[in-house]
Amino acid sequence: IPRPGDVFSTANRRVIFDSLTGDVLTGVVDPGGEFLYRTDIATRLIAQNLLVHEHGLLTMGTQSGPVVAGIKAELLIADKPLDLANDPEQWGNSLLVLGTIETCGASKGPSWVWLAAEPKAGDTTLRLAQPCTGWKVGDRLILSDSHIVSIYVPGDDPTVQVEMLSVASISVDGLTLTLASALEFDHPGQRDAAGALTDFPHVTNLTHNVVVRSQNAAGVRGIVVFTENADFACRNTQFSGGGRTSYLAIDNTVLDESGAVTYAGTNQGDRSPVQFRHLVDRGTPKRFIFEDCSVFCPMPSHGIRWGLHLNDVGDGLIKNCASANWHDSCMHVAY
Repeated sequence: IPRPGDVFSTANRRVIFDSLTGDVLTGVVDPGGEFLYRTDIATRLIAQNLLVHEHGLLTMGTQSGPVVAGIKAELLIADKPLDLANDPEQWGNSLLVLGTIETCGASKGPSWVWLAAEPKAGDTTLRLAQPCTGWKVGDRLILSDSHIVSIYVPGDDPTVQVEMLSVASISVDGLTLTLASALEFDHPGQRDAAGALTDFPHVTNLTHNVVVRSQNAAGVRGIVVFTENADFACRNTQFSGGGRTSYLAIDNTVLDESGAVTYAGTNQGDRSPVQFRHLVDRGTPKRFIFEDCSVFCPMPSHGIRWGLHLNDVGDGLIKNCASANWHDSCMHVAY
């Protein structure tokens, strides 16, 4: 069992991880090595750095053998100071994937559902248009902002009215959610030119039982990077509290030709919560899968930009995912 301060390497070994006490400085899944989370008991690994090399394998549940409902598998990126001496460009404090990774939690049923009534400020329940099978008491929800704002009309309220909520109870038929706290805002539906209601807002479940998150979102936040030959399939997985690049001006560290630091930046660019970065094209139809996942920040105010960042990624599948509560856009695509 990894102990605080350990550095471990799989080195052509298959490691079955079955502990809640793992706390390591660095974990390396080497070529030919495997690091496999148990899927039938609760697990938690806290790592400042976890590196999956090409031809290494990390699993936190698979599509054929997901982490079972009611069991949580967690990878926490440790709240430790960045190692600026050895990592001046600040790629550390991360899950960095160059090899193969699969994560799969229990299905939540629908990740999001339409509502059957317009939510009003002060309401403590949400009526759903379909049963929320798989949703649980304590799940974290996001209710979208649906009020109309025009920056050109004086008096319009530009306040973002997204609400992050928690489930207190669920009706037997799965059609009514009772919330842990009352709504702050109205969430109007869509109306046609005559004022007739045509569509209702929707509510999204952000909670999954496979979790990759910062140990402390208010401290040193971690990042998740899939890059180079990364071959990954993430399903029913929660990524939360990550990212270090803020909405302020980018201020990168500068290195000279020898790799020595000539200037230490204070806001490194592209250190996003979850980033698909410069993935090598292997010619397969779908090189990555990101399905029924959530990428969000639990903090009400933080200034971190771009929850999901795609930069030169080629082919892949992103389906039924939610990115919520980020500064600027929740998803950014660059080539």
